[in-house]
Amino acid sequence: MYSPLRQTQGFVRSVFHLMELVLPVPDFSILSRRADGLKLSNPKPRTNSEPVELVIDSTGVKIFGAGEWQETKHGTRIKRRTWRKLHLGLDLNTGEIVCSELTEDNVGDPTVVPDLLDQIEDTVATFLGDGAYDGAPVRQELADRFEGIEVIIPPPKTAIPGSQATTTPTARNRDILAFKRTAGCLGKSKPDMAEGLEAKL
Repeated sequence: MYSPLRQTQGFVRSVFHLMELVLPVPDFSILSRRADGLKLSNPKPRTNSEPVELVIDSTGVKIFGAGEWQETKHGTRIKRRTWRKLHLGLDLNTGEIVCSELTEDNVGDPTVVPDLLDQIEDTVATFLGDGAYDGAPVRQELADRFEGIEVIIPPPKTAIPGSQATTTPTARNRDILAFKRTAGCLGKSKPDMAEGLEAKL
């Protein structure tokens, strides 16, 4: 088994490789020698009164173990790889990760939202998420917790407005109609697109 310092070294190298950064990474023995005198300060609590601008997403995390070593060393074929799903919530104002949750890989993104919101003590003014979070449950959860929250979730192209979209449209209905108006202009020249948008708005 790899030591935590070796794992840290490999993790940082992988991150730099994915970011296409050519930067040196200290090896595990340097980390070990310097860790003794390293002073880490506790993160300071939020002092400003600005509400959180929350963006949430998830990513897959592969679990490495003896199977990967056997595949590398002996060419043994692994039948099933083990994954986890890391859900993260970031405050766009500070760049701080304000909530996180690690789940099995078969857990849907919307079902984790309540647990993530439980970790946030401040008011959330804006919520940003991709199409995976589209739907009434997430929007209702946000509306119940934070008054006047702005929800920015792009609906999928197959989304259909509700029956009351023309009389008392919800925020989601307005988003869907706006996307459909924009989609109607695709393939046109820029002057035609602008003219079409003005006419429909």
